[in-house]
Amino acid sequence: MEFGVFHEFQALPGAAALPVQVKNLCQAVCAAALAVLMLAACYDKGTLEGSRVEYVRVEGRRFEVRVAPADVEGEFRMLVVRATIVIDPNPEAERSRASNVAKPFIERTCGGAPTRCWKSS
Repeated sequence: MEFGVFHEFQALPGAAALPVQVKNLCQAVCAAALAVLMLAACYDKGTLEGSRVEYVRVEGRRFEVRVAPADVEGEFRMLVVRATIVIDPNPEAERSRASNVAKPFIERTCGGAPTRCWKSS
């Protein structure tokens, strides 16, 4: 007594090209996904009129810092932007790092005078 499964099948026209078509489809899907990720990573960074950019590293991460005088004498505006792509960032950790980046620039700009922060976001 024999046990087994028997199937009859017939090759479809163009069946030999099917693996090549699947490979081409996979390549096209991967290329499209990569393009979407690259475009998602591109965004407009803020700028500060009348400022110059300075790059610094804090905790191994690169930041872009801009300082410019405000409309009122003795007041300044500062913009700290992460200069690298971050996947699933921790907002609290990023805020803390940005604060650590800003402190030396505030001290250097104000010459050690007492400072006050109006808005931090």
